[in-house]
Amino acid sequence: MSNVIELDEHRPYMQGEVICLQCGHIWQGVMPIGTCALECPACKCHKGVCKYEVLRDGEHWACPCGNDLLRMTRNGVYCPRCGVWAEGYLEED
Repeated sequence: MSNVIELDEHRPYMQGEVICLQCGHIWQGVMPIGTCALECPACKCHKGVCKYEVLRDGEHWACPCGNDLLRMTRNGVYCPRCGVWAEGYLEED
């Protein structure tokens, strides 16, 4: 029995360092786009998340305070760092 996985069957995928939020173990992971958590090979909890953010190609926005991690609600987009509602990012702004 082989542990080899054919990646072409799982495209698109992403790869990179993964860290377990339970035990702190770090490993290299490969996962399909949209994966939220992986099983940690050390503690077996399903709390492995990408250690670094995923950035897609294209234009990205940031708050005037410099924070580029924005939060979305039904009422709009705001900056969790300074609390300012984002303007000019959505067509109806």
